[in-house]
Amino acid sequence: MRRLIENRLVDKLQKEIKMLTMTAEENYESLLNESPNIVQQIPIKDMASYLGIHPDSLSRIRKRTMLP
Repeated sequence: MRRLIENRLVDKLQKEIKMLTMTAEENYESLLNESPNIVQQIPIKDMASYLGIHPDSLSRIRKRTMLP
């Protein structure tokens, strides 16, 4: 049980470090790479909250990443 808790803590800390050191656009792209299916199922406002940005900013990021 202790090892499971330690692993979850390490995962949480790595996620926090990544969220703080990467730009919002990089965080969104990382989320797309890690969980492409879940991105289509979550409302923009919830995804923006998870990424720590405003929904309008996420809409602009999504528009930029969709352009060829």
